[in-house]
Amino acid sequence: MFEKIKVISENPERKAGVEGNFYNDAESPVGPGMNPRIQRLRKLSVEAEPTISIERALHETEFYKENYGRYSIPVLRAMTFLDHCTRKTIYIGDDELIVGERGPKPKAIPTFPELTCHTVEDFHVLN
Repeated sequence: MFEKIKVISENPERKAGVEGNFYNDAESPVGPGMNPRIQRLRKLSVEAEPTISIERALHETEFYKENYGRYSIPVLRAMTFLDHCTRKTIYIGDDELIVGERGPKPKAIPTFPELTCHTVEDFHVLN
């Protein structure tokens, strides 16, 4: 029922730089399949410093100060989320084909004040 696959040669039939292949023939210290653009993006991603972003908390605090009591709580929460989505920073890095981050820069994680209440001391501990 299942045939064995017969390996004729361990070497690929075409070199990497041949028409129809995407990558140059150059040896990469990172490994095969990584073109220079991917190598740059990987390096940026690995070397990015993890941080906490308070952008969402600032947007939410400002919105609640202006609108608390005007709407029911479920409507207020929905409007707060809409307000944040229209105002948040969108990170689009050079060479990226798929864009977007949770925070305003790579590895910047937002706080979620609607789920967790942080004190100033918490931020010092997290730092």
